[in-house]
Amino acid sequence: VLNFESSKIGFFSHTDRHLLELLAAQIALGLRLDEARRRADRLATELGMLNHLGRAGTMLDPRLFLQRCCDAVRRAFDCAYVGIFFGDYSKERLVLLAHATNIPLDFGPGESQEFGKGMIGHAFKLGETHNAPDVRKDPYYLIYVETILS
Repeated sequence: VLNFESSKIGFFSHTDRHLLELLAAQIALGLRLDEARRRADRLATELGMLNHLGRAGTMLDPRLFLQRCCDAVRRAFDCAYVGIFFGDYSKERLVLLAHATNIPLDFGPGESQEFGKGMIGHAFKLGETHNAPDVRKDPYYLIYVETILS
């Protein structure tokens, strides 16, 4: 929205209105181009992360590699938490292998939860991606992660 005001009634003429509409269209185009540039920058960052991790994966200890993956994804997506879990079928548990967060947590690698429990367990059980626009409203959300999102 482009807003022009005058304290004088009828200050803007028909020609002024036409010129201001053209200006608004140019500004809108500039905003769209900026939005496209930001998307392209984010994609370049994500592709750079994948390239870096692909090269690092062949040279690092597996646990260190997983930790670097978590760190890189958290930085690239600017998210609060990233975790990598392993499905231990013999114990029917998901085991946390590595994670990255911007706040200290009371749990770390080696912690586990049962198959089917929570959003992660539910996604694992179904073998599908589980996307929750607001995790706090998701019926599978586990409250112990609440501190991450605060």
